[in-house]
Amino acid sequence: MSEGSRQLLTPDRLIRLFELSADEVELLLLGFLRSHPKLTVSRGGKEISSRVIEATTYARVGRPQGGIDVKAIMEGGETWVFQCKRVKSWNRSQTGGAIAEATFAANHYILVLTCNPPGEVHEEIAKHANWSLWNLDTTCAEIRLRTPPETLPRILSFLSPDELKRFTPFASTALV
Repeated sequence: MSEGSRQLLTPDRLIRLFELSADEVELLLLGFLRSHPKLTVSRGGKEISSRVIEATTYARVGRPQGGIDVKAIMEGGETWVFQCKRVKSWNRSQTGGAIAEATFAANHYILVLTCNPPGEVHEEIAKHANWSLWNLDTTCAEIRLRTPPETLPRILSFLSPDELKRFTPFASTALV
């Protein structure tokens, strides 16, 4: 499967993350963060885990955003911010530009891409202690693994009921 045809969340999905609008990508991330997941990032070689307490969009698409799209207040009071890039491909230079754009003061920055970029992008992110990269695979895994099944219909509201059933065929509160 080519990078451009990777599908959202499961191999049999019909909707591709890139096919969502920029607003929908932000709202998908916002819905996920509002399910209060516990996230883990690496900062300066140390893993830090914290639960999302509150999440909001910082500014709507097309407005000055200080290089961020979604702001999350974490357990313990830290602010983690997410910069969403709805792209088919991404490179090291663009990564440096995204980092330079992030003027909003935060404890941690997460660059969310709708593609799986080359290794050079991971290498560039690794140079910045308070930055993490969520590529397509990471974003989908975070949503799939950290969202309670009963919350998925709200987060994935853009899916039809039949698609949602295919996405979570065994999700049942009786099984949880």
